[in-house]
Amino acid sequence: MAYITNRQQDLIMALYKRADEILASNTGLNSKDEQRLKNQGAVDELLRLADRLKLQWTREAEMLSSVNQMITDQPIPSVTPEEEYATNA
Repeated sequence: MAYITNRQQDLIMALYKRADEILASNTGLNSKDEQRLKNQGAVDELLRLADRLKLQWTREAEMLSSVNQMITDQPIPSVTPEEEYATNA
């Protein structure tokens, strides 16, 4: 299982926190207030961005993990300087 980095997770959490702050500011607004509609649009965009970033970074982490697995599964052949010279000569 591949995981996103702590910095990536922090950014996602910051986006969710900002969305919560915007929603909290809506409590004092009328349901038909124009600012409330703008705030809701902003919240929707923040949540969509957070979801896209999380999906993208998770996929990237999985790909990096699979490449790392392919690299570490095969032992790297040890070549002495004499063998390398003989091969290149």
